[in-house]
Amino acid sequence: TASRTVTISPTSSTLSTVVRAPAPSLPGQAIYVQADLRPRGGLPSGSIEFSSGTDSCTATLPESGCLLRVPTSNVNITATYSGDGEFGPANALAVPHTVTDSTKLRLPTASSGD
Repeated sequence: TASRTVTISPTSSTLSTVVRAPAPSLPGQAIYVQADLRPRGGLPSGSIEFSSGTDSCTATLPESGCLLRVPTSNVNITATYSGDGEFGPANALAVPHTVTDSTKLRLPTASSGD
């Protein structure tokens, strides 16, 4: 008898990153980052890793976000889906996030109402 091996490629997915944080953030502040994972049919498993270049956090599906600590300067936040047996890996485009030195923030001042 003859045998044949059939390889089934994982279905592709798209991934985008959403930063839910005040802009600008302060150095070292933890911000909530979230991914929008859109597979082509079905429910993916696995995890999404977010990175600021100096720190990272991981969301295990079905969770879609986590807290990420930002460095002392502006940063590009990336997200990567690891894929699973059914869905292929995906990378999101980097999202810029502004980080400002707290000494440069302007606080509102009270004005007198004469």
